[in-house]
Amino acid sequence: MDRMRMKPFSFFFFLLLSMLIITPATGNATISKGLGVSPSSALNAALQKAVESELGVYMDSQTITENFEIVKDEIVSHSKGYVSSYKVLREGKHNDGTYFIKIDAVVNQGLVKIHLDDSLEILMKMSGHPKLLVFGLDDDMNSISSIIDQFQPLTKEVVRVFKERFRFDVLDLNTLKTQDGYVSGKFSRKEMLKFAQKVKADFIVMVKVNINRKHESRMFTEEISLQAVRASDAILLGENVVKIPRTIFASSSRVPDIANAAINTAKGEIFGASITLAKEIVRDIQGEVERGKGFRYSISLLKFPKDSLKNLIGDFLILPGYVRHKQENASAEMTELAYWSNLNADDLREQIENVMKKNNLKYKFKINGRLFNYKWQNPDFD
Repeated sequence: MDRMRMKPFSFFFFLLLSMLIITPATGNATISKGLGVSPSSALNAALQKAVESELGVYMDSQTITENFEIVKDEIVSHSKGYVSSYKVLREGKHNDGTYFIKIDAVVNQGLVKIHLDDSLEILMKMSGHPKLLVFGLDDDMNSISSIIDQFQPLTKEVVRVFKERFRFDVLDLNTLKTQDGYVSGKFSRKEMLKFAQKVKADFIVMVKVNINRKHESRMFTEEISLQAVRASDAILLGENVVKIPRTIFASSSRVPDIANAAINTAKGEIFGASITLAKEIVRDIQGEVERGKGFRYSISLLKFPKDSLKNLIGDFLILPGYVRHKQENASAEMTELAYWSNLNADDLREQIENVMKKNNLKYKFKINGRLFNYKWQNPDFD
């Protein structure tokens, strides 16, 4: 993905994460009160409460309450911009010298929506309009088959949320499979990862529904799982699991009927689950396009001598663009680093090659996205 760095979005980005599913509206009248040390500060407080009240209504109605405190803090200096008009119902001064006011304010929700759309469009453009694949997964005994017709509305709803609400470039999996000559009805997790890298997708979203029967009764637990994985390095970006603990299928205990009932329940949960997961991916994108946080790479160093390995890692830490690193695994033969850099993959590879030459090391390498694998070549055996 061709990424560019940019300044943080602050106000609009946090609003975006918490309110993306708000629908346009001309405005809502809200009664609010404010206190302050002056008439103007009391009015500002009342305007802030009016906007906060509207935010709270929408967040509560959509059960999207995370980031609420951040949003409330961010809107303090922006409330006036979202109030179309207001009418003073009552105002005055208390005996202690503080001022009070009561207003009827109209919050312009359409303006909020426009700002949200603009912010998201900018973010997606700066991150190269990430490409995403959505597929159904059934990888254990309790999973409902992802290739039956009844399952398809679930993946279609996930596609709709990521494409229409969050502006991802969602690739058509069926078309790609046909072009690639893929004949199997479904992908395993491992197969999908390879396929995603082949078609240059940036992210994968996996949709799974599990049902677990409780003993011999007609009582089951149902679990709807959505996972987001970054295709370049197989890093799990987020997982949203919705558990429905006591679902009873009274009509039948036949497996097809149970599966159909579970899918029908999942249809009512998949929208909210998709929204939550999409926000996780947007956060990851935001973190990478913000200045200074860097791109995350996985660097594996295989069979390098200990002294050379120590020098290599030391040199990696002074490379241009270095942000931070973390040692993931270390064994007698291999060391794995999580490495954050502001350089793109090609530039980082060039810098690492220079380090190898500086240390007179012969090596073989394989690079796949942001997975960098280096294997030392012993000159005594060439």
